[in-house]
Amino acid sequence: MLREMPCGKENVVHYDDDRQAEAAEVLIRQLKAGEWFGFAEANIEIPERLQPMFEEMCPFFYNKRVPAEAVPEHTKGYLARTGRQRRDWRKLVGALSAERMLVYTPLLWWYVNHGAVVTKVSRRINYEPGKIFTWFVE
Repeated sequence: MLREMPCGKENVVHYDDDRQAEAAEVLIRQLKAGEWFGFAEANIEIPERLQPMFEEMCPFFYNKRVPAEAVPEHTKGYLARTGRQRRDWRKLVGALSAERMLVYTPLLWWYVNHGAVVTKVSRRINYEPGKIFTWFVE
């Protein structure tokens, strides 16, 4: 409750395709220096050399439609044995990379400090950080 929260009027900055890689470098530099707070819509990935560190739990999650051909045969067999039908539902998927993922500053800081690489930034939503619940904690 005493952590910094986004405060004030947001400042949204969009980057066109040719400036997204440069925006990623600037964002990470400002993040590490503690000069930026808010949200970023970014492409982020775990480098191949660090992927074994995340083999039990992928760091990025998003909803995605899983096509029938991607379902393993043993799962199809299980569904048949239990009388269930396979539907084209959206599923929560864990991954080692994500595109246009909206990330909050503390989570992005954690990702970067654990080796994730931000390759592109398509949008930033800048805020002033503020501790707004001190009255409640006190």
